[in-house]
Amino acid sequence: MSNATHKSIAQLKKEAIVAYEPNHFSIKQWLNSTNKILDAAKFAKEINENNANETIYVNNIRATSILLEIIPKHRDYHHEIHNRVGSTYSDFFKLRNT
Repeated sequence: MSNATHKSIAQLKKEAIVAYEPNHFSIKQWLNSTNKILDAAKFAKEINENNANETIYVNNIRATSILLEIIPKHRDYHHEIHNRVGSTYSDFFKLRNT
């Protein structure tokens, strides 16, 4: 049996906070950061890091926060989405708002 100490969910949530404004980085930089965060979580699992589950949890929350909360608030978000998916996004957005 392990004597490892574990952080509370509240502590882990605090660690997972992404404290940058959406426009602090480009969308591409945010996406690259998200990939690096998820890679770090995978690596923690692969090497069986102490408290790997905590690292994975925190990193997954960070990545999710970037994708669902930060990037959609970025000043270039709608422009980037429109350029990438064009009319498909426009049609979806129209349907969503009806």
